[in-house]
Amino acid sequence: MKAIDCFEAAIELDPELAEAHIAMAYVTMYYGSSWTDAEEHWIRALELDPESSLAHSQFTLFLAAFGREGEVREHGSIASRLDPLEPFVPAITGTALFILESMEEARRWAVTSLDLQPDYPLALLTLGLANSYLGEHERAIEALEETVRLTNRASIYLGLLGLAYGRAGDRQRAEALLLELQARAVDEYISPASSVPIHLGLGNRDEAYRWLQACVEDHTPPTTLLFSARPTLCELLDDPRFENLFRQLQLPIPNPLHPAPSDAVE
Repeated sequence: MKAIDCFEAAIELDPELAEAHIAMAYVTMYYGSSWTDAEEHWIRALELDPESSLAHSQFTLFLAAFGREGEVREHGSIASRLDPLEPFVPAITGTALFILESMEEARRWAVTSLDLQPDYPLALLTLGLANSYLGEHERAIEALEETVRLTNRASIYLGLLGLAYGRAGDRQRAEALLLELQARAVDEYISPASSVPIHLGLGNRDEAYRWLQACVEDHTPPTTLLFSARPTLCELLDDPRFENLFRQLQLPIPNPLHPAPSDAVE
């Protein structure tokens, strides 16, 4: 039985179980066929347990995907009040604000998380990405290299480090990561989503398009792309090829809210 079937069964057995609705919302958002179906489960979970910091904090990602900036801040603040010592809460709120291109706020939330746990990978990731889009490339690379170290060079984080290298103008190190991913793919599964951010950072639109097509064929969860490189993806919306691909990938990407200057390698 698939996970989503298990959670549906749990809800059928006990419709008042908030945790089942949280789990259902999560898997629907990450792996389901319709993002909008997740919202009813987030809302129901919060109705059943308004004190759930997990529901409030995870809901921020859904809200960010649809540009609902005020609600992101509201639920992130509630989650932080409910669970002030949990580093996940400010880290995930920072990620949501990064998606919304509120880079300064994203960075502040990431720093709050790191104050609670200095080696928290999600906070380091958000800090690094926010710094990259703020043009603070040295600090961005430092945070993302530490993220890669802490996650044992997980492929998706290598891709995001490559994005930062590309935005910093370091083509050599960005391309070296592409070669590493290619070599590892011989013996292990490497999601095509790992290569997309690197090509975006290098300004390789045609290659980014090719790898996004591979994501469609690979059934890559849309959140893998959305939560890692949304600001750069938004810069591609002037190209009809990408708009069509985003629909196929079920990426709910609106027009950029706070367009950031592109400093990809020419």
